[in-house]
Amino acid sequence: MTTALPTFPKLYSDPGEEITLEMMLSRHARGRDWNGWPYSYYQIDPRARRVLEFMFDRFGPVVRQGRHKVAFIDSDGDIIKVPKTLRGVSVCELEVEMFEDVKHPHGVPMASCMIEPFMGWTIERMERLEDIPPGMALPSWADEVDTHQIGINSEGKLVAYDY
Repeated sequence: MTTALPTFPKLYSDPGEEITLEMMLSRHARGRDWNGWPYSYYQIDPRARRVLEFMFDRFGPVVRQGRHKVAFIDSDGDIIKVPKTLRGVSVCELEVEMFEDVKHPHGVPMASCMIEPFMGWTIERMERLEDIPPGMALPSWADEVDTHQIGINSEGKLVAYDY
């Protein structure tokens, strides 16, 4: 007799995957994730839901979705990170602190970013980055960045957009 492996709701997006608000909301279920955290830990905060609805209407598809944040591109080309959870707010605040104080634990340069209040919630605005050309040699610090989330800023510098 074989035991079926448990299936988990997908809490992140793959590059190029189109995410709708309905898909995002349906990904939260009962049970625990692969780290043992309850799925309720990822439950979208009602304040975030209002902001997400606005962002979907205004800017269209999600650029990327993580466990606690969703990223959009605004009309100026900036990245808008909308925390889905209170943990996501903390993560955005930490990214801004690391950029402002150059406090990344491994000395990784961070993309320019700032926190803004928006519709009773907190969002993070980050400079738009260009993709890294295929085959580009990466510095050793790139291995310290979660899933190599790095890009090239408007000054031509290689920076991280997640810690």
